[in-house]
Amino acid sequence: MAFESLDFIYHPSRDPKRDLTYFIEVLGGRLRFAVEGMGARVAAIELAPPPPLLLLADHVQGDTPILVYRVPNLRQELSALSNRGWNGRRPSKFRMGQSAPSTRRAGNALPSTS
Repeated sequence: MAFESLDFIYHPSRDPKRDLTYFIEVLGGRLRFAVEGMGARVAAIELAPPPPLLLLADHVQGDTPILVYRVPNLRQELSALSNRGWNGRRPSKFRMGQSAPSTRRAGNALPSTS
């Protein structure tokens, strides 16, 4: 199997501050970090022992969360996934490493991170 673990769930949020308050005060989550920059706001919340962390992000389009998986070798896995019909984009920098976002299929996206 190509994926080692589900490390992050990038969840769309139109109001990260309001959502952050709910996840912390109502659900008992723990804030891991909150950043704002380059026109985006992202907050990481730990709801259970990680992984995965829940990332509330105001720059994620739509309503479907993006699943971010760890892989042992990003370039190798991207090649293998492409050979099996995965339609993604080239890797981009991510706070915790690199990610390779895909186009959404079946209402979901499968980026990978190393």
